[in-house]
This record gives sequence, structure tokens and C-alpha cells, in this order.
Amino acid sequence: MRLPLRVSCVLLLLQAVSCREELNSDRACTLEARAGMQVDIRDASTNLPAASAAIVLAHDGAYTDTLRGFPLADSLTVYGVFERPGIYTLIISKQGYQTWMQDNIVVNKDECHVITAKVTAMLERSVNPRDRIRVRND
Repeated sequence: MRLPLRVSCVLLLLQAVSCREELNSDRACTLEARAGMQVDIRDASTNLPAASAAIVLAHDGAYTDTLRGFPLADSLTVYGVFERPGIYTLIISKQGYQTWMQDNIVVNKDECHVITAKVTAMLERSVNPRDRIRVRND
């Protein structure tokens, strides 16, 4: 009778120690939602921030997310695809600029959260026909 009791006590002790080790590990997950994608948007000719008024879409199959900046944040960075791993196509459009696109942006995840993919988009100004200089041959 004493042997099964001792074995049970040892098993309970080992289980308690393993639970304690899990609690003390660096793998404690937080409740925050992390962005899967962080996109810095700049004007290619000036290198100045250009995210303001840009429409930024991330596509993964049938899923689409609109990336947004945070209030009071700079007009450089937008965030999206919160806690959603995948392989994305990123499309940025803004008036006065050519549409910018990048395929195969991979958002991975670990045991707790997504690992943020960081992308820099350099937007090229569009050529407006009204801005062209006309040469007349008279």
C-alpha cells in the first residue's frame, strides 16, 4: 500500500515542478494583438513620409485587410493583418502617385503572436499629362 502512495506523491511532485517551470519560462503569451504587417510609406523622390491619404490593402487569398495608421502617429507608418499569419500581396494607391505593389510578403507566427513583417514602400509620383511641357514646331 505504501509503494503506490509514494509513487503517486512523486508523480504529483514532478507534475508540480514541470508546471512551475512552464510558468517561469519566457513563453508566457500576452493578450495584446500584434500587427502582422508594418508598412513605412515614403515619397521616392524626397524620402518624406507619404502615408497620409494612401489606401493600403493587404490580400491573402480571399482575405483582404485595409492597413491604417494610428491616431497621433506620424504620417509614415500603417499597420494591419493583426494576429493573422499568411502570404500577402500589398497594394498601395494614393492620388498623385503610381500604384505600388509587392507580392509574397510572409507573415509568420510563433507560439503566441505573429512576427511583424516590415516593409518600406517608396512611392513614385505619377506623370500628369497637364504637367508636361509641350514643344511646338512653328
